[in-house]
Amino acid sequence: MIISRRRSTVIRLGRFLLCLGLLTHGWDIGAQEKSLLWKLEAGKNTVYLLGSIHLLKKDTVSSKPIIDEVFSKAKRLVFEIDIPKETPEKTQKLLMQKGVNLDGKTLIVMQLQKLGYDPSFGIDRQLAQRAQQANKPISGLETAEYQFDQLDRLSPAMQELMLRQSFDEMEQLGKTVDEMVLAWRTGDVASAEKLLLESMTDYPEIREKLLDERNRNWLPKIDQFLKLDEDVLVVVGAAHLLGKNGVIELLKSRGYKMEQM
Repeated sequence: MIISRRRSTVIRLGRFLLCLGLLTHGWDIGAQEKSLLWKLEAGKNTVYLLGSIHLLKKDTVSSKPIIDEVFSKAKRLVFEIDIPKETPEKTQKLLMQKGVNLDGKTLIVMQLQKLGYDPSFGIDRQLAQRAQQANKPISGLETAEYQFDQLDRLSPAMQELMLRQSFDEMEQLGKTVDEMVLAWRTGDVASAEKLLLESMTDYPEIREKLLDERNRNWLPKIDQFLKLDEDVLVVVGAAHLLGKNGVIELLKSRGYKMEQM
């Protein structure tokens, strides 16, 4: 189960930082290839849903043209959290107040940074910075405090397992992340689902708390975005959009028509 455990480690990073990042320099993306980006139209406006890569290398921070196009069209951006307001200082204060153990996450971030990856170059942070520069409104689907609470709700045994895996899988992390980002870059939904979600079947508690429950919570908010008179770009970790319990399939079950771009 070494492969399964490695993927599980990366997935649990998947949201709060908590995962991805690393583009290989020089990939040539053809026009026929899509992105992990979907368009939802329901009359008054368009809501775009983008699966994010949360870490990138400094020399590979350029976005895809279709993402730039959608950013230009959107008048409002929504992220998992309100990135400009959820400052590092506020996060540290929350960690101290709640006593959340993020040792495993910290280990992985440090390992990725040694390899040249940086969360400050992630797609979500790039777009948040650009939105601020363009004076576009920014909001969050949830708060950092809520995310920490979700981690804290995991059983002690599961938290210990996550930490142990973080130690065990350091050497394989770079290769695994590289594979995930290639799937993201080419819009390969099948490969992305396999890499991000396959091993989660072994850890239903983690999947429910860190993915599925949050996905369901976001649906009413997306419904409200469709009532606005302006286009909205929603940017969340790619794992949240994929699979039968992902946001895209949940929206389809509500009767919405989704188009991958």
